[in-house]
Amino acid sequence: MKKYIVQLWEMSMVIRKQHRLLIPKFLLSIFIGLILIGKTTLAIAEEIKVGMLDDDDIYSSLQTKVYLSDFESVLNLTNFTAGYYYFGSIDTLLYAVDTGTIDLAIGFSRNRNRESIFDFSMHTTESKVVAWHANYIDINQNSLKSYRWACIKSSVFCSQLETNGIRNILEVENYTEMFLSVVNKRADILLSSYVSIAQFIESSSVEGKVVLPKWVEDEYVSIMVSKKNPRLLSEINQAIIQSANVDNNTHDSQERFDELHRLDNAIMSLEDKFSSDKVFTYYISDEAYPFSFLNSDGENVGYIPDLFDLIESRTGISFTLVSNRNDASSRFDIYPLSIASDKKHNGYNETIPYMNLKYKALVSQRDENIYNENIYFAGVLFANGLYNKDMKNQHFGDMSIVYTDIDDLLKSLKYGAISKAYIREDVLSEYVALNKLDGYTILRDSDIQFSTGMYVSDPDLHQLLNSFFVTLKESDIEKIKKKYFSYNVGYGYQESHVVLASSILIGIIVLLIAVYFIVTKNLTNKVITKDKDIFNIEQSRAFLQSIIETIPAKIWIHNSKHELILTNCVEKIDNNCVGCDMSVASTSQLFVEDWHEIDRVLETGEKLSSYVQAGCSFGTQKHYNYSRIPVKINRIERCVLTIANDITEERANQQLLIEANTKAEKAVQARQMFLATMSHELRTPIAGMMGLLEMVTSKTEDKESLFLLDQISASAKNLNFLVNDILDFSKLESNQVVICNEETSILTALCESLRGHYVAARNKGLNFELDWPANDIKTINIDFLRLNQIINNLLTNAIKFTHKGTVRVQVSLESERIQIIVADTGVGMTQEQKENVFLPFVQADNSITRKYGGTGLGLSIVHDLVSLMGGTIFINSTLGLGTEITVSMPTMVVERFQVIFPQLNVMESGLNTKVKEWISMWCPSQSKQSTATNVMVHSNDVSFYDDNLIQISIRENIHDYIETTGNITTILDKPFFPDLLLTALHQISSEENASSKQTRRKQLSGNVLVAEDNAINAILFSKQLSELGINADVVPNGLIAFNKLTEESHGYDLLITDYHMPEMDGMQLVANLREIECHIPVIGCTAEDFRHIDQEFSSSGFDHVLFKPYTLKQLIKILSKHLPVAEYLNKVEQAIHFQAGDYWLNQFSAEDARDMCTIFLESIADDVAELKQAVSHEDTLRIRNISHRIKGGMGTIGLMRLYELARTVEEKASLRSHDTLELCADLTKQLDLELSSVSQWQCNNVAEAEIGCV
Repeated sequence: MKKYIVQLWEMSMVIRKQHRLLIPKFLLSIFIGLILIGKTTLAIAEEIKVGMLDDDDIYSSLQTKVYLSDFESVLNLTNFTAGYYYFGSIDTLLYAVDTGTIDLAIGFSRNRNRESIFDFSMHTTESKVVAWHANYIDINQNSLKSYRWACIKSSVFCSQLETNGIRNILEVENYTEMFLSVVNKRADILLSSYVSIAQFIESSSVEGKVVLPKWVEDEYVSIMVSKKNPRLLSEINQAIIQSANVDNNTHDSQERFDELHRLDNAIMSLEDKFSSDKVFTYYISDEAYPFSFLNSDGENVGYIPDLFDLIESRTGISFTLVSNRNDASSRFDIYPLSIASDKKHNGYNETIPYMNLKYKALVSQRDENIYNENIYFAGVLFANGLYNKDMKNQHFGDMSIVYTDIDDLLKSLKYGAISKAYIREDVLSEYVALNKLDGYTILRDSDIQFSTGMYVSDPDLHQLLNSFFVTLKESDIEKIKKKYFSYNVGYGYQESHVVLASSILIGIIVLLIAVYFIVTKNLTNKVITKDKDIFNIEQSRAFLQSIIETIPAKIWIHNSKHELILTNCVEKIDNNCVGCDMSVASTSQLFVEDWHEIDRVLETGEKLSSYVQAGCSFGTQKHYNYSRIPVKINRIERCVLTIANDITEERANQQLLIEANTKAEKAVQARQMFLATMSHELRTPIAGMMGLLEMVTSKTEDKESLFLLDQISASAKNLNFLVNDILDFSKLESNQVVICNEETSILTALCESLRGHYVAARNKGLNFELDWPANDIKTINIDFLRLNQIINNLLTNAIKFTHKGTVRVQVSLESERIQIIVADTGVGMTQEQKENVFLPFVQADNSITRKYGGTGLGLSIVHDLVSLMGGTIFINSTLGLGTEITVSMPTMVVERFQVIFPQLNVMESGLNTKVKEWISMWCPSQSKQSTATNVMVHSNDVSFYDDNLIQISIRENIHDYIETTGNITTILDKPFFPDLLLTALHQISSEENASSKQTRRKQLSGNVLVAEDNAINAILFSKQLSELGINADVVPNGLIAFNKLTEESHGYDLLITDYHMPEMDGMQLVANLREIECHIPVIGCTAEDFRHIDQEFSSSGFDHVLFKPYTLKQLIKILSKHLPVAEYLNKVEQAIHFQAGDYWLNQFSAEDARDMCTIFLESIADDVAELKQAVSHEDTLRIRNISHRIKGGMGTIGLMRLYELARTVEEKASLRSHDTLELCADLTKQLDLELSSVSQWQCNNVAEAEIGCV
């Protein structure tokens, strides 16, 4: 309004002067004012939606009101009006700002997560962040991070705790719950703003202490705006700048906040000036009772030490008392009693008063009108001491006399030794209440009142103490005073009391004489009185009976003679029984009339409580909690009250609860067993398939065959991912997932993962874009298995729900964070669908399952994994336009790229900026080596016809990701995978021949014993170890392995053992070896879910665990830790050739096929023979074990028809189904046919001399 008034006046003067109008100034001003008011009304017509937290929380309501008032002061300087919306939690409020439901939120501070999503205005309020704990726990400030902390969920306080490495955090919804969590000992200490803590201290009686941790940062409260509304943020910042120059009157709701806020600012100023461990000194004599004195234990106590303890507990500032002037090397920081000195201390400032002392004058009634103006020879009730003497002389005069005992003071006044007695008001009030001031009068106009402050040397400390004394309540001071109420209020005997006591004694003697004469007369009325007493007793019993009959519990009252006095038992009241035959079910011992227990209660006078199951001839057996309690009837008769509460229904419910809990535990165990079994049974064939594919791929050079093998491998991996999803959901649900961070080459690992989805997008006709700006980060510390799982789920969804357009991936790497954005132009989601998208087994709507398929677990698993890894996930989606999901997770850089190709002189032509940045990071602009190799990197639009020039061509629409022809290496341009460029540069740098696929493989040496019962997996191990130069012995079970290893000269350097085997499994094998002190390194190999079994393996003595499916690289990595390296072998791997329709044995090299054929004929023939024998004996247990073994072998080599048949037999045998034997017959028939086929293949492909075919 002030702004518009100024504009009004200035415009009126300009118009009047320029046009020389003879119009009165005030009329012209009114006319222009009307125009301005209309303009202003139009300008502020736009309403903004303002969000804030509910102010129902009593410990935050004060600052919430002030935040609102500050915001409205800013709002008045803008062209907006506000509509207010209240939210119950921080998360819902943040979500509303992010989604545009509201325009801004007030009362929020910045943190790293919020700044990545929202914009913040200039700060409007600054507040100190402090910790607080209750006095029931002794907090060690040097180890604050070891305690359990409480904070408000999603607040900056929780962010500060997490940033400082504190993990033991209790997150609550509001301030009230936060304070109660510390009071109720759910947490040890809390972190919050000083104002909220001070408000809690004022409104509660809980004793506690404020702590100032060195690692916390102050809170700067701002206005939070969506990043999508920069105009709104700009106008708010301008208004904040203007408001700083406008004097706002303090409003009533803010007055108390201002007091606390000034104290808050004073604490911050003092902490900025001094270190947080600064201790301020104060001096006061220990002879200044009651301000400071030594108690019986020699401790310095009194008003002043207690006051400084109070200041320290509420501000976190430390103080110490120096009782001897010679103890301090320099001057003291504080002199706490300004009334104790008649002169100012040089260099010290006096604070406002913190304590008032009021003395009232007392005169004898006979002298009431004498000496009213003369205070000489006045007596003062005071303590001796130097300080008190100075105060006494200053306020009562040098001639006043000190008395330390109030009775002495009153005697002196009574007998005229002094004219007046000055007594402190609170002490005098005690004597008035006890009627001990008869004969004395309190003078109304002779009060002497004085206040005391402190002398403080430092101006910031002076400001802090002044601010604290403003917030100090009178009740706080009174509490300190009452602790040291020291004056005697009644020692000795007064003469009036002695006279009164003598009179009473004489009266008693007279009374005794009178009683002697009366007793005889009273005896005549004794019979009448006794009759009345009996009548009263009966009346009392009748009343008591009427009461206990309304009580649901059964009640019996017996006297010491074992007589039943009262009961509410219906059968007894109706005279259906004489004695109570209710007895204990287990012993048949009487329950109600258990005289042994009743007598014990009468003798000891103690309550007895127990449980019993009992019943009588008139009722069924019931369960009771009973108590026997000693009582007195008519104040004389000693009895026992027995109360029995019927808990039969409660016990039944309890038993049902126990049974339900047992069933639930069994269900959980069954689920865990099912998951473990499914994990093993699914992973075993997948492991064999992927291992064989890896071996075949390493020996194949034909590009078409390699392409097909890559697709098969991708399908196997996707199958493995599906198994992982099911298992991961179960583990996440039961909080059993463990994050395992390890060094990861992020460029290679992530690009390899993304390429699989590029193929899927390309096959669907979608564009696939990758935006990865050049970055020198090479390896990071992260759980890439989980990261890859997150990306796979996000991209699978993006491709599934996009019919045309683009799927885009954006990767951003920072020193402590990785951010991945997956965006698509697919179907998108509504707001309601977005709210449910993270729920398990839920898809956006029911039609999605029918149209697209899927379990609905993907995004649920992603959400839980991101949270578990400490990251965040946000979804921005519009129905019909597409979806964008942003995942951000913390990480740590392990290694950065350096210039890694100094021997290459790289030239470029026609490249885009991003590719240039990657090249410049890996290669120097001009090599300094004389023998540098010239390499030309160019785009699709540039061609070079120089046979001697090595070229890298980045082109579109190539068949494979990277192709090499002669001296030209071609790399896919859209999308551009940076790791392919790195691979091409590596190939050129190491002068690899692109026409032969050479690999530099590590060769190991040593002897390894393998325990593996699955014949197919056994031959796979044998082949892999042989290629690595290792001598391997394979045995079918743990018992044989144990016998071999117990030989004195077994010669084995390492043991690899499966988990599930006959005779002796891997776990038992290792336990037996460790028991006999055999310390050979052991590698466990299993298809179990590694998140479930890893801890069990490590605690059982295994050195490492190899989880199926594994890669040859993983096998080499583990073996290298225990076996010596023989050499690095450059090996040109030979390819195997097969057609898609070939027999399964033709897919191996000739030598491997012959070995596989022999193993198949021997192992399967044995299995068939055993199966037939088990069928003849109808042994379902053996049938299940044999079919399980057959299933694993068939799955590994890809005979899926036999695999499914064996799996069905195993399931039927487990259930003892009636059609098990029929299915077994079908299985043996099919296996016999396959054995015949394999035998025929052997005759056709192996020399007759070797096998003896006819």
